[in-house]
Amino acid sequence: MNQFLKKLLLNKIQTQRKPYGYEYPFWVKDFQDNIQAIQAEWKSYIANHGKGYQFDEISKDQVELNKDKMWNVVLIYGYSHFIAKELSNFPVLYKLVKKHQKYITLAMFSTTDARKKIPTHHGNNYGVIRLQIGIDIAEPENCYLRVEDKKVYLKEQETFLFDDTFEHELVNDSKHNRTVLLIDMYRPLPWYYQILNKKMNTELAESEYVQSVLRNLK
Repeated sequence: MNQFLKKLLLNKIQTQRKPYGYEYPFWVKDFQDNIQAIQAEWKSYIANHGKGYQFDEISKDQVELNKDKMWNVVLIYGYSHFIAKELSNFPVLYKLVKKHQKYITLAMFSTTDARKKIPTHHGNNYGVIRLQIGIDIAEPENCYLRVEDKKVYLKEQETFLFDDTFEHELVNDSKHNRTVLLIDMYRPLPWYYQILNKKMNTELAESEYVQSVLRNLK
């Protein structure tokens, strides 16, 4: 994408940015309706395979956030790529992501160990917003996601939609691991800007950073 179109897109996004308070798209209901099956798939996965990868081992951008090695992820889908070796473990989730693939850029499980704090940080992809779905949260009253001025004590099967390019942090002050399903979706924009946004994210998918993450997962 040339610099003029990218600047045009980012200027439009700036007029719509807010940390939270977004309307849920229609397709999120599909994930909510199947949440118990997704939870069962996760329970089976950790019983047989553990919590997944240390996040910093697959993404160099997460090194500062995971110095204590207490943050694991299992990537299912990222930037037009399904992670083939994981799909047989999550047939229900795979079917849902594939069904709504044109709206989604990322789907992964994120697990923070007991007493883990993910320090204040912010994402850098202005073209997406992030959905969190509670999967395994034994003590929701002792775990919170802070986005700017709002603290969210997410419970199992609950959802929260926010813009992760705003300052946020995660505190798991419980005695249990906390697992959520993260789904990044294209930001709602007028049709012309949506075309530009998808083009920008396609270029991001081809970047060395994303390709290095995919290589690390093989």
